[in-house]
Parts: sequence; structure tokens; C-alpha cells
Amino acid sequence: MDDDRDRSQLARALDESERRYRETFDTNPAVKLVIDPESGQLIDANSAACRFYGHSREALLTLRIQDINTLPDHVVKEEMQRAREEKRLFFKFRHLAARGVVKDVEVYSGPMTWHGRQVLHSIIIDVSDRHRLEEQLVRAQRMEAIGQLAGGIAHDFNNILTVILGSSEAARRSLPTGSPAAAHVAEIAGAALQAAEITQQLLTLARKHVAASEVVDLNTLVLRTDRMLRRLIGENIELVTVPDPELWAVLLDPARFQQLLVNLVVNARDAMPAGGRLTLTTENHLVQPEDEHSARLGARVVRLAVEDTGCGIEPAILERIFEPLFTTKEHLGSSGLGLATCQNIVEQASGVLLVESTPGRGSRFEVLLPAVDASALSRPAAPAMPTGPTEGTVLVVEDEPAVRRLVSGTLADAGYRVLTAQNGDEALRVAREAEVPLDLLLTDVVMPLIGGTELAQRLRRSHPTLPVIFMSGYPGNFDETILSSESAEFLAKPFSSHQLLAKVGQTLARAELARRGDDT
Repeated sequence: MDDDRDRSQLARALDESERRYRETFDTNPAVKLVIDPESGQLIDANSAACRFYGHSREALLTLRIQDINTLPDHVVKEEMQRAREEKRLFFKFRHLAARGVVKDVEVYSGPMTWHGRQVLHSIIIDVSDRHRLEEQLVRAQRMEAIGQLAGGIAHDFNNILTVILGSSEAARRSLPTGSPAAAHVAEIAGAALQAAEITQQLLTLARKHVAASEVVDLNTLVLRTDRMLRRLIGENIELVTVPDPELWAVLLDPARFQQLLVNLVVNARDAMPAGGRLTLTTENHLVQPEDEHSARLGARVVRLAVEDTGCGIEPAILERIFEPLFTTKEHLGSSGLGLATCQNIVEQASGVLLVESTPGRGSRFEVLLPAVDASALSRPAAPAMPTGPTEGTVLVVEDEPAVRRLVSGTLADAGYRVLTAQNGDEALRVAREAEVPLDLLLTDVVMPLIGGTELAQRLRRSHPTLPVIFMSGYPGNFDETILSSESAEFLAKPFSSHQLLAKVGQTLARAELARRGDDT
């Protein structure tokens, strides 16, 4: 009787212990597996593991750890042996969940006794999001390095193009009209302008340019980008452009728009790895008052559609595509910033970016932009300013000798008194020793030791109202808020002699008007 009672009590104790184990094991929020180290068979899995791997417990316990771990079987067995002998307890693996989803995991695994035999008890931590963020950070740093390199190349190239444009203009003026040499010089100038456009596209891709909204014809911008787009998509994709010949004008930053177009086209290309058709369409569109976007866009809208015949987008992904850092193209090195950047560009232009997609039937992105008065296309975006008298003292600061000679020579020929300096230190000395007051500072932005913005700030301590024109072929480090000052302007390299003289004349005229206003 006593033996029966003892066995009964022992059975109850074992049942209670099993119940407590099951309750503690199963309700633990950590993902836990119990593994047979000999065969790799999963012996037990808690509810968190079932949710993590997307299998029922019954289905999960039919698997071996070799079915889940993406490493070769013999490597998994070696790692289990290390854990069994406690030679290593922490591992980094990739585990395969239901529907082919691969997850990065950290595993803490060690031996324990389970029902009288030695097994491995493993705790699995999902680090997929952390790894994705780390990879995105590395890609972002790599893209930043590429952008710095592209910007540096563009800086040097734009200095060279400034000299080519200015010198070809000077040569053309000195040649008789109709001479063969004049035609050749015109060809040189035209080629330099094409090179300048390519350099601007390089800066756009590197996201290094000073934002400047203009009233533009969207058709012209699309056609201007056409050659670069064809290089991007490859020969197995047909690019079709359908422009509306009566298209209304829009107000936007042309460089940022080109970046937007490139991002959308690259996305379409990636959706058609086996080839297909990519169609760019522009058209006028009237928004009805009841439309949800009417308040933002107004009644007259210009619509740009980018439509592909690719794989399409699943509904669950479609809801997230504009989220920063979200990407389905990790294998292609995507940073997950492309569509988020597109949306930001469109919103800055007071527009709306929409998307429609059906899996297996392609995608259509629509950019809706408010139309503006087309007559503004024939006028500068900024208020027209008088050129002003070609007189006054201009301090030209430029570290590139050829550009400095060209700029100072062009201004001197136009009638200005010109002082020159090759860097910020020399410019401060020249300004101190000048026998006449300075009327304008024309300075490069990127220079050794003292850059253009710091130079302007230091000179304005002694010349508070000194107008400034910043010139640069690489405005990546330029603080655009400086341009909010009424006496600060920006001149992008490369520029022609006409553009230089127009900017200098307008800036001096604006400063003169401001001075007269203060006097009254």
C-alpha cells in the first residue's frame, strides 16, 4: 500500500512538473526549440516558435533543424556538436520559415537533460530588421562616398567647361561672321553645353545641387533626359514617349525632377528583368471639385505617367512602397529611399504621386502637378532686374587660375574694376588694402582653408551691405539658407560670359535699389 501511494504521489509530482514545464516553456515569448543533437530532429517547440516559423506545432515537429538552417547539413551537424560540447553557445544563422521567408537569427544553444536524455535547448532571436538597417546604413554610406566622388569630378569638370564656354564665346566675338573658324568655335561651345548638361545629371544623381524652382515645359525635361534613360534601361526594354503637344507649364526644380524620373524608370526596369515596354506619357488633366486632391492641386493639372509591363506589386507591398527604408530589392543593393525621395520631390512641387499596380500585369505611377501660367515660360523665374551700369569694383576669388583669368577678364572687358585673389586668405588681405570700396564679392564656394561662405561672412563684418555672388560647380556643401539674404546670389558653373555679366549686373542693380530704399 505504501509503495502504491508513493508511486501515485511520484506520478502526480511528475505530471505537475510536466505541466509547469509545458506552461513555462509554451508561454515564454522567446522563440524556443528542443533539438535532438544526433539527428537534428525537432523534439519540442513553443508557441512563439510556431508563430515565428509560420508552422503549426505538429508540422514543425516533423522537421529537422537542417530543414530550417540554410547552411549545408554537415555544417549544421558540426555546429550542433560544438553546442553539445559547450565549445560554442552563441551562433548567427539564417533560418527558413514558411512560404520561403528567410530570417536572420541569433541563436543561444546549449545542452540540457530532457526526459532522461541529452538534448539541445535553443533560444532564437530574430535580427532581420537590425541586419536590414545595418545593410541599408552601409549602402547609404557607399552611396554617399559615390556622391562625393561624383561631386568632386563634377566640380573639376565644371571649372574646365566654364573656361571652354567663356573662351569659345570670346573667340567667336573676335571672328568675322560666316568664317569657317567661327562655325568650328560654335561647335565647341555646343559640345561644352552638352557636356554641362551631362555633368548636371551627374550632380542630380549625387543629389548635389542648389534647389531652384522654375516654370518649365515638362515635355522638354522628359526629352532632355531621354538619352540617359535609354542607357539605364538597356536594350531589352522598349521606351515609348507620348507627349501632349499642348501641355500646360508647371513650376518645379528641373534637376530634382530628373532625379524623380530616373528613380521611377529604374524601378520599372527592375520590374522587367526579362524585358518589356516602358511608356512615359504627359497630358493635361482637369480635376473635379469632388476629387480628394482638388484642394492641393487646383483644377488644372499636368499628369506624367510612368507605366511598365513588369511583374506588378502585391497589395501588401503596395501599401508600404513610399515608406523610407522599405525595399523588396535588397539583392539589388536598394537603399529603400528611391520612392520615398520621389514622393518628397513631388510634394515639394505641390503635387501628388499615385500608383496603381496588378500582380503580373505591371505598374503605373502618376505624377500630378498643378499647372501654371504658360506665358511665364518666356520670362525668367525670378523677377526681371535691370542689367545695371557696368561699373563698380568686383573682388573675384577663385582658386582655379584659368577660371579666375576668364572671369576677371570678362568683367574687365565689360568695364568693371576687378580685384582678384586665389583663396580666402588672400581675398581678406586684398580687401583690407583696396584703395576703393568694394561693390561686389564674386567667390567660388569650395576653396582650401577659407571657403566662399566663410569669406563672405568675414568680409561683411567690415562691409555689412556687400552683395555676394557664390559660384560653384559642386554645391554639395553649400548652405542654401544663405541665399535667403537679399544680397546673396548663386551662379552655377559652367556659365557663359552672358550669364556672368547678367548675374553681376542684376546683383549690383538690386543692391543699388536696396540702398536707395534705405536712404529714403
